[in-house]
Amino acid sequence: GSRLATCSTSEPDEIREFSADGKFLLLRHGGKMSVWNAVEGRCVLTNDASESFRRFNGAAFSPDGRKLGRGEAGGRFAIYDLAADPPAREREWALPESFMVGTVAWSADGGRVALVLNNRTLLVCDAATGATHWRRDFDLQIWNVTWNNARDWLLLQTGDEHVLVLDAQGRDVRKLLALTEGSSTALFSPDGGRLVTACLGIGTRWFDAGLGQQRLTDETAAWHLHFDASGTQLGTFLDEGRLLWVEWSASSVLAEQATPGSPPLYQRLSFSPDGRW
Repeated sequence: GSRLATCSTSEPDEIREFSADGKFLLLRHGGKMSVWNAVEGRCVLTNDASESFRRFNGAAFSPDGRKLGRGEAGGRFAIYDLAADPPAREREWALPESFMVGTVAWSADGGRVALVLNNRTLLVCDAATGATHWRRDFDLQIWNVTWNNARDWLLLQTGDEHVLVLDAQGRDVRKLLALTEGSSTALFSPDGGRLVTACLGIGTRWFDAGLGQQRLTDETAAWHLHFDASGTQLGTFLDEGRLLWVEWSASSVLAEQATPGSPPLYQRLSFSPDGRW
């Protein structure tokens, strides 16, 4: 519980995520993303070149935490090597039609990146070369692409309150009515077997991703979902600052933890690797 470091910066709009090794922290100020050394509390990659569509999270760490992919000004995307100090730009490439990056997701093997461009196009590129694997344009708004699961499926939230499950080639697997309007999150478990959505107005819904069947619903307002490393426990914030854990093997609530007051709307929740904390 002791303080390790302090990042001397103005209050970020979101503390986005830690890298897998815990060494780096990704912060968002407006639509600009910066990387900080979490051990020393110093900025190692400024947000000067960063640019995200409509203040979305246009950057993400690779699954092994060794690289960062980020949308940048002028309709470009760049990948940085975090092993160098300061991080070195390994490669960059121009995006089609000078689009801006909305959200970023990496495949589990770290070999591909999925980019939501503006809010209508999903582009999957080779992380080593920048070559386009495939592109898909949509007639409705899309956002919050997630990947990094053993099934190699992508999850995309859509403007008609659904989540769309795609395979690694961009083909539809299924479309689920998840009522994701407003402040919401959706993600897969690490094994790709479970799909979970949460929304302030609707609550949390658990689906069997393979069958597309809804398994459990909690109507309490909730947001910011996070699986532990095993994928068997799910944590989420409920209203009034309460935390909820769900154990998949028993489909039951493990514990509720009261926290003082109501947390900020965009506060994040994460598990330690062993799922204990």
